[in-house]
Amino acid sequence: MTAADQKGLSRQSGYVVAENVRKTFTKAAGDDLIQVNALDNLNFEIDEGEFITIVGPSGCGKTTLLRIIAGLAQTTSGRILINGKAITKPSPERAIVFQDFLLLPWRTCVDNVAFGLELQGVSKAERLAKAEAALGLVGLEGWGRYYPDELSGGMQQRVGIARALAVDPDILLMDEPFGSLDAISRSQMQHELLRIFMKAGDQKTVIFITHSIDEALLLADRVFVMAEGGRMIDDIRLNFERPRSQAELLLNNEYIEIKRHLLDVLQGGYMTTPFAE
Repeated sequence: MTAADQKGLSRQSGYVVAENVRKTFTKAAGDDLIQVNALDNLNFEIDEGEFITIVGPSGCGKTTLLRIIAGLAQTTSGRILINGKAITKPSPERAIVFQDFLLLPWRTCVDNVAFGLELQGVSKAERLAKAEAALGLVGLEGWGRYYPDELSGGMQQRVGIARALAVDPDILLMDEPFGSLDAISRSQMQHELLRIFMKAGDQKTVIFITHSIDEALLLADRVFVMAEGGRMIDDIRLNFERPRSQAELLLNNEYIEIKRHLLDVLQGGYMTTPFAE
């Protein structure tokens, strides 16, 4: 039994709690229809203000899990709770950032950032003020009047993050947000996100999907490891101090051991961890 399974047997009291979460899809197999597990009996808890990264192979259910937490999809059985209340629909308390920037090309940056606030019925003056503040938070002060096609890919992703931050969510959900960026832009955005997270203190909980082990270890307080069939096979707590840099971590023996362990787990080497609580 994995550490994640053992947690599911005890009473959970975290800020975000998954209780026996299962999600299945119907798939055609020749002339038959079969049930496929996207998520299989997930149990975990996340404390308020934690930064969680989720790693695992393509198709293991990472995005499905994020969509359920966002309220964009429903579980087949089990439930996810926030502050003791089951998630049943989207909420301004949870904002999601996708890998695709999904900016509206006919709107300026500030109007893109203000879009969520506009949907909430916030007055124009207030939403523009909040949008400008969010652009400043991601290092784009003064860029509000520009259109998306006038910005680099990294800057467009900053606008996407600003749009999520503008609604002041309690939980920030990020689905491989830097996956389409070049290496330099990706590194810049990683450190930008860490700066924003540290500035927010304990006010923001982040759940971040990535295929990069290095990115997961740079950003997270904990790393969830998922496997095919939607299983949670590991939960590793990281004790590296913030602020962090990749250069410093590369000289840290504990970082090297955890990275080696994650590579083994993801390649099917073994399924338990000496690093989990």
